[in-house]
Amino acid sequence: MGERQQLEILVALSWGGRVVILDEPTSATGESGLAFLRDALELLRKDGIGVVYISHKLPEVLELADRITVMRRGRKVWEGAAVDADASALARAMLGEATLARPARTHNQAGETVLGLERVSVRWSERGRSLHDVSLEVRRHEVLGIAGVIGNGQRELARLCAGLVDVDADAGALRRPATAGYVAEDRSRDSLAL
Repeated sequence: MGERQQLEILVALSWGGRVVILDEPTSATGESGLAFLRDALELLRKDGIGVVYISHKLPEVLELADRITVMRRGRKVWEGAAVDADASALARAMLGEATLARPARTHNQAGETVLGLERVSVRWSERGRSLHDVSLEVRRHEVLGIAGVIGNGQRELARLCAGLVDVDADAGALRRPATAGYVAEDRSRDSLAL
């Protein structure tokens, strides 16, 4: 996805535009996508190209922008130089004071196991990545978060849990529901009927 976005920037420049609009350019990329953007934006600045960089990722906006405008509900609610901006002030402008309070969460008792992996391994995927000896359990009424830097097996784990790839025959036990919903990281390629 990162390579696609890089190509889209190049295509936009090849049309001779003097302004490039980047709408959430790192939404599906990791640090490598951000590294490319840092370099690309510096070149665009030097060439006199104007850039509109749209993102909800405040550290990126603070690092890459010269000026910042914050929109909320279709209105401009903050504007200023990036050097004068503060992440917490931008967050308050984005969310509004009233929405900063977290809504009360309801806590249901965790129910029976709906997904279970015990020492599961997948040695090969279409990208050559694998999973090694993964165990986890998801119970009814529960949200399990998986964290990791892009490219470390999360995609393969999600595809395995959704039934899109199979566990190695000699490696572990897998219990998954008969049906599972799956929203892929690259939704335009893997999840949408465009």
